[in-house]
Amino acid sequence: MYKLPDTLTDDIQSIDSLIKEYTAGKIEEGHFKAIRVPMGIYEQRKNGTYMVRVRCTGGYITPQQLQATAETALKAGVPFLHLTTRQEIQLHYVTLDKVKEILETLQGSELGTKGGWWKYHTEHYGRYPGRYQ
Repeated sequence: MYKLPDTLTDDIQSIDSLIKEYTAGKIEEGHFKAIRVPMGIYEQRKNGTYMVRVRCTGGYITPQQLQATAETALKAGVPFLHLTTRQEIQLHYVTLDKVKEILETLQGSELGTKGGWWKYHTEHYGRYPGRYQ
């Protein structure tokens, strides 16, 4: 089962602040990408949309978590869930203004999007990989 990182609440606030900085043109795409990808947020081909990957270690998810994920997706305007061959769930065509709400709702269901790379980077290089080096 996916173990929520101890820093997840702070990380959600950080990514929300960075989304605001990015959309205001205060940080460059490269810096934003270095931070959003480890948080499970990937740019899609359709301009201005992103995919949010929900971590399901070993493909494990409870019925309640799956229902909460589906409801979260619908509320964000995502009409379907993509179940991957890597046994995770993807929400496609998400706009950046919906990311914080999605991450917070998933966290309330004991789910997250953050990968292991983020933990390594924050432990070794600080909270914002690549930005303040």
